[in-house]
Amino acid sequence: MKICGRKALLAAALALAMSLCPLAAHAEEPAQTALPVQWTEYGSSQTFTLTAPEAGSYALVMEYRAFESRSDFIELDVQVQNGQNALSLEGATLERPLEVLPIRQDSEGNDLRGGTELADVTVRRALSAPASPDQPWQMELAEGEVTVTVTAKRADFELLDLALEPVSESEAYAGPAEGYSPAGEAVVVQAEAVSTVSTSTLGAQYDRGGPSVQPSDPGRLVLNIAGGENWNQAGQWMEWQVEVPETGLYAVRFKARQNIKSGLASNRRLLVDGAVPCAEAEDIVFPYSADWQMVTLSTAEGEEVLLPLEAGTHTLRLEVVSGPTASAVTGLRTALNDLNGVYRQIVMVTGVNPDKNRDYSLGKLIPTLADDLAAGKAALEEQMAALEALAGQEQGDEMTTLNTLIVQLGSFVEDTESIPLRLANFKSNLDNLATWLNTLSQQPLELDYLVLDVPGSGREAEKAGFWENLVFSVKGLWASFFHNYDTTGSNENAQLEVWVGAGRDQMHILQEMIDETFTPATGITVQLSMVQQGVAEAVLAGEGPDAVFFAGNTEPANLAMRGALEPLDDYPGFEELKEQFQSQSFVPYEYDGLTYGVPFTQQFSMLFYRTDIFEELGLEVPKTWEDLFGIIPVLQRKNMQVGVPSSDQTFATLLFQQGGQYYNEDATATALGDNTAVEVFRQYTRLFSDYDLPLSYDFFNRFCSGEMPLAIADYTEYNRLTVAAPQISGLWEMALLPGTEQEDGSIDRSTLAGAGQGGYILATSEHKDEAWQLLQWFASAEAQAEFGKRSEAVLGSAGRYAAANQEAFRQLPWLADEQELLMTQWEAVRENPQPPGCYYMQRNLTNAFRQVVLDGQNPREMLDRYMDEVDRELERKRMEYSDIYHG
Repeated sequence: MKICGRKALLAAALALAMSLCPLAAHAEEPAQTALPVQWTEYGSSQTFTLTAPEAGSYALVMEYRAFESRSDFIELDVQVQNGQNALSLEGATLERPLEVLPIRQDSEGNDLRGGTELADVTVRRALSAPASPDQPWQMELAEGEVTVTVTAKRADFELLDLALEPVSESEAYAGPAEGYSPAGEAVVVQAEAVSTVSTSTLGAQYDRGGPSVQPSDPGRLVLNIAGGENWNQAGQWMEWQVEVPETGLYAVRFKARQNIKSGLASNRRLLVDGAVPCAEAEDIVFPYSADWQMVTLSTAEGEEVLLPLEAGTHTLRLEVVSGPTASAVTGLRTALNDLNGVYRQIVMVTGVNPDKNRDYSLGKLIPTLADDLAAGKAALEEQMAALEALAGQEQGDEMTTLNTLIVQLGSFVEDTESIPLRLANFKSNLDNLATWLNTLSQQPLELDYLVLDVPGSGREAEKAGFWENLVFSVKGLWASFFHNYDTTGSNENAQLEVWVGAGRDQMHILQEMIDETFTPATGITVQLSMVQQGVAEAVLAGEGPDAVFFAGNTEPANLAMRGALEPLDDYPGFEELKEQFQSQSFVPYEYDGLTYGVPFTQQFSMLFYRTDIFEELGLEVPKTWEDLFGIIPVLQRKNMQVGVPSSDQTFATLLFQQGGQYYNEDATATALGDNTAVEVFRQYTRLFSDYDLPLSYDFFNRFCSGEMPLAIADYTEYNRLTVAAPQISGLWEMALLPGTEQEDGSIDRSTLAGAGQGGYILATSEHKDEAWQLLQWFASAEAQAEFGKRSEAVLGSAGRYAAANQEAFRQLPWLADEQELLMTQWEAVRENPQPPGCYYMQRNLTNAFRQVVLDGQNPREMLDRYMDEVDRELERKRMEYSDIYHG
């Protein structure tokens, strides 16, 4: 049987087909270097010379072995020169295959994922464009020399071979292979027994929906399926090792469920021992179904595809493919981008909130408006028809969003002057379409098991009846009275009890790390409990644990002043640990000269801007606040806005850059009574009173739509935009915050840190030394980096860990230029101390701000008035807690 040509690029069995000239490094006189090449430097480039034996369509194939890395994938930019023909590919990714470790169990008998480790395998595959990661990047080349320059944006791999291979189509199934008899015994492979995955977000999952899933347990958490919503991006794959007992012909079936994309299917490609067996395996359709169903690899006529397999071990891989919806998604994204451009044109005339009594004459001011709207409507209708043909129905729940926008565009074409009255609704419909497109482009699928089946068996998915489901539910309810699902640990008699203020996934990751690393090294056993509310109350009542992890950074000082926490300064290794953090990180955890906690996370703001809009308007990224004040009216004249948080974080940023601070040296009184503070407060309030910046806004949606092309937001929004806003990919950047120019010409970019979490030890603990060993270990660079990588493996890139430990941060999968930018801003981040009564500071700054901005009061008078109240509260609390703290 011939291996399908289009996917044969992935087959490990393919021999080298093209000659490969020696490597040429970038230099004035390139040095010739023989393969293999170890590629460890991020941002480095290498140049290769290949040969196209004849004109035609080629794929660029790499054979490589991945190394351990801070990034979970390899990212490359490629430049190709073939005579006068120049081609480029940006952001091509190569996976780091991961071996899935065996499922473990906690002390309650619940299944836990065993984690992953880098697989020791050689990979041979074609490079793909980011827009089509499941298809090879095709190059139309002329006969002759081909120069390929590869830049590794994310490196850490050994390049073994680089070759040009012709692209060809797969051959259709031509019937059972000669010389093979039908198999007499089926082989069932449980999906949770996955052996290798393309990314650590994939693997076994829990399903407690009923007894029809194999295996199932009403009282325990059982890892009994694979895939789910994480297995939804084109190019992702999972592999299973299958022991075939006898040589023969086997049908391939999957017990699967796709109940997320109503009316639409998910699609997968099947590879057997590294190769696609036939064209039918290129795109296996898993239709929408609310329940489990059996899907069989078949021809278009419904004939079972029978695979000839020899007795022994075989590898089955299922890879996500875009399927027939890919072209519709591409067309809809193009139409959405065009319509967002039309929306921005309208907003430049009417503003975000048009006057309903005004005639804007949009048809005259935007002559192409009606034609642009009609073109957008036609494009949406074309793609909707394609999707309805795929869904096999005229309407469906999934089409409602699209149809609503089409109807609205039709009414706009008929009467453009009605647009201002419905502009907010138009914007909402565009946002809904963008969200729906993200869902539409995904290919989620759950698998219960795979079967190499006896041909013609007629196997169907097992379904539980009413009584079976009822009994299962009752047993589950009964078990919930005796089973603690919020606790995990080595055993019930663990030496340390730790409360964790994070989610269940993070708690399990932490427990895995403790069991794998900390307990074997120290002999100290630990039990974790997920407790997210009432921690302070329990601690003060004397009912607390030995330590608390992932508590808010305002909590340690609040408890320390009440004598509830253990100071950490004299513990061995404390000073060495502090050196791994930014200089201000420990400030919120200090009280009366002692330190009562260790930071785990620290967040801060960055500046985000839309490069396309800035280029269109001829604007430059603001370096100082004066630059920012100059940009605001330019954008506002186009009815666009600048996003600056109205919280006291903006006031603190301006204040710190002017050399001011919130409190005096010993934090016993405010330091906001001088002229500098008053002038900063006046400047802060003017942003919202004189410049009319919005007091609140949805950064993500308004930035994506272009209404707010310049905004200050937490740096964690970078990953959210990267993952959840593909429609503006390449149209935005992150930059340093605007600063204040100093006398020497330098720019001070000081800013107040955002949210943060840390850990502390209770004064009532009977195991303080052991608790310190745990806290010291987890706050270390090695443990924090590992926790961050494992968390991202579960939550995805959008949930990247905001490590406070700077050595750990350097090991997280940021690109070099991203990391350098963040580290530069991070060095200017400052923290405020947390003296008794500090809660009154933020409250009264907000009160003063509202009086000035909303009621037009005098800034100096309001600041003086409310800071007097803060001083009185600070003095009262200081006296109150001084007696408690000092006994």
